[in-house]
Order: sequence, then C-alpha cells, then structure tokens
Amino acid sequence: RLSTPESNMPAGPIMIEALRKLAVQLDQHHSGIPLETLERYVKALDLTLPEVFDLLQFDRTKYTRTQVYRSAYCEVLLFVWLPGQHSSIHDHAGSSCVVRVISGHATETRFELAAGRLLRDTTSDFAEGSVTSSFDEDIHRVSNEDQAGRPLVTLHAYSPPLSTFRVYDDLPLAASA
Repeated sequence: RLSTPESNMPAGPIMIEALRKLAVQLDQHHSGIPLETLERYVKALDLTLPEVFDLLQFDRTKYTRTQVYRSAYCEVLLFVWLPGQHSSIHDHAGSSCVVRVISGHATETRFELAAGRLLRDTTSDFAEGSVTSSFDEDIHRVSNEDQAGRPLVTLHAYSPPLSTFRVYDDLPLAASA
C-alpha cells in the first residue's frame, strides 16, 4: 500500500552550523541529488546529540520525525526512536535515502520481494556516526533494538523529498534464504 510521511517543522530558522552548511550544499542542486553525492554530504556532517537535542520530539507510542530542511529536490529530517520502536517495512518509491546515526544504535533489516512474500535478506547494525543508504525500491525496516533503554537519533536525507512510499507490513514473511 502507498503511504505518506508525516513531519513537523521546527519553529524558526536552523541555528545549527552543521545543518546550515548542509542546507547550503543542498541548495546548490536544481534537480534530484545523486545518491553518492547525498551520501558524501551526510558522511561529512559533524553533528552531535547536544546540538540537535532542542529540535527533537519524544513519543512513547511511535518514533517521531522533525523536518529541518526542505527544497523541491531534497528534504532532511531528524528521527527519534525509543527502544522497541521501528519503521514499517517500506521502500522509498523513487527517492534516494541516506541515514546517519547521530546517537544510539540502529538496526536495519533489508528484505527481498519474491512471489508476493517478503524474504529477510540482511540485518545490519549501525553505531553512532555510521551512515547507510537505500534507493527507490530497496525494501527495509529501521529499528531501535537497544536493550539498555537508550534512544536512537538519526538524520535522514531524501532526494527527491519523500512524498509517498510503499509499505509491505501486510505481506507474509517467508523463511530467510
């Protein structure tokens, strides 16, 4: 099924220098930003939890998103995941996505679609400072599986902005290959 993301705009301009520099880089583009370029920008970020903490929203029932940048060609969001929270199993329906772990520990599970069933492909763990990316029809789920109770904070950059995506939670999971 198709879904649309929800986001919240922070009040006022971006006051964090690293995000301001990223916005300047992104503003130089007047069409979709290639995945490799977006990845290079996000990897170069020098961003810490204390710098973004005032922008974050915490919710015990679901992970949260806060939009920190948007143009016609790209958007950047901060996500907060409390332990046990996860995204739906989804793709990005035409968008590139680069994720940087700002704080905590992210688990990404990738899936393959075969004969109307999802096959669990790989599971990868990403520590603070790690970057992962996906493109278009790559199917995955991001989660905070931290047993010590620490929140996970991630930065997501999408090009073009994520307007719709396909959700696969209603498909049966097949045994892993």
